[in-house]
Amino acid sequence: MRQLLEGRCITDRLADVPEPLAPDVVIRGTGRIFDSQLGRGDPAATLAIRALQEATINAGLTASDLARMPILVASSKGAIAALFDTHQRVSAATLGPHGYLCSLIQSQTKSPSCRAVVAACASGLFALDRAARLLRRREAERVAVVAVEASLVPLLIASYKRLGVLPPVTNESYRCRQMDTNRC
Repeated sequence: MRQLLEGRCITDRLADVPEPLAPDVVIRGTGRIFDSQLGRGDPAATLAIRALQEATINAGLTASDLARMPILVASSKGAIAALFDTHQRVSAATLGPHGYLCSLIQSQTKSPSCRAVVAACASGLFALDRAARLLRRREAERVAVVAVEASLVPLLIASYKRLGVLPPVTNESYRCRQMDTNRC
């Protein structure tokens, strides 16, 4: 928190990363990908489950509390990596990447329900709104909301490059400068 207040961000670590860079190398270098890609299952599900576990602990709740509350999963792509995994492909194709993501999360957390909220970049906000509505209508006492993306899939990266929506791959282009009009 102190570093954030001092104006520092995670992409400040890029000074130590050599060029030329690929997007997945940048993200690994800044600490945004961890062993979720090395574990079994889809990286999005692994990240979501870890986030839910951490949030549950931070809220002073237990796994049994989480098992009694509905979960809303905000994700624009869902468990997209599962479509490219020979062990998961059939299930992911049958349920769709969002349905498969919810099924993985629900099986791990034992939640009574897990629903996907898909609204592109606004998925997280829509999920929070849906959770607030559930609470206001007293349809749930608590609701867990998790937003997750794990879209460093070679096909998606190639698609983004072809569309021209990725910045030039340099240390400077990956620095976090949301309010800078000269950002990439």
